[in-house]
Amino acid sequence: MPEAAAVTAAFLAAYILGSVPSAWLFAKLAGSDIFRTGSGNMGAMNTLRHVGMVPGLLTLAADVLKGVLALQVAAWLAAASAPGVTAVRDLALGAAAFAAGLGHVFPAFTRFRGGKALAVAFGVLLFGHAAIALGGLVLIGLLTVLLRNVNLASWLTVAAAGLAVLAQELLQPDGSPAQAAGIALLALLIVLKHVLPATASGRTARPGPR
Repeated sequence: MPEAAAVTAAFLAAYILGSVPSAWLFAKLAGSDIFRTGSGNMGAMNTLRHVGMVPGLLTLAADVLKGVLALQVAAWLAAASAPGVTAVRDLALGAAAFAAGLGHVFPAFTRFRGGKALAVAFGVLLFGHAAIALGGLVLIGLLTVLLRNVNLASWLTVAAAGLAVLAQELLQPDGSPAQAAGIALLALLIVLKHVLPATASGRTARPGPR
């Protein structure tokens, strides 16, 4: 069926876009290996802090663009295969939202060593939920100041944004459960990416000399 093919193609295209290793590429151009720099995370923040402002800002812009493009390509594929069929468009967008983050967290181009997908998620939200995306920027700033913990502020903001999208899409008469599900899965992936490494390091940490 062309509809199923469109959703599958949207997922694969979004995964490939998400897998583009922006931080690795810009760090490489600056003479650094992002996996051996700072936290070793392949993301904009690590690049900005430990490689430089220009590579960091370029990484941030590229990662946001990956999220926007993933959903735009999904919309194009749905329109080409099933013009005017809202269900196909919604399924393609939901699949692409999750796949873009999945590609960034587990990118095929760098042996599945990726980042935390915050900027990609921002781009995904900009496509159809711009108000929630911009509200997330304000929230993460406030939480960072209050909690003094960027990691905690990040996953709390992502969780709040995921819940906001769920509420918006499920409570509106013309809302899209498929898009809500895709973004909720993306939010869950990002929260787990932030929480699990911290939990693991907490279990394995041992006291040492101070």
